[in-house]
Amino acid sequence: MTEIRPPAKPAEAPAASPKAPTAQRTGFGFLGVFGWLGIFGIGAAVGAVLGALDVAGWITGLAVSATTVALGFFLRRSLSG
Repeated sequence: MTEIRPPAKPAEAPAASPKAPTAQRTGFGFLGVFGWLGIFGIGAAVGAVLGALDVAGWITGLAVSATTVALGFFLRRSLSG
């Protein structure tokens, strides 16, 4: 005969890390908003310059998207740690 055992208790989750102080989180929020607005402005400026130079539309789109993705990566990285 097999013995019936009660289900095992789930392992307790590790304690959550303490949250950053409110002022610090707010500062990161403002930096993030202004950072993303700056990235948007830089992308618009790159697009305007390439458009004024009569560069093909697909090249303009590629340059603007690559610029904004790269700058967004660096912004995210700088704000996270």
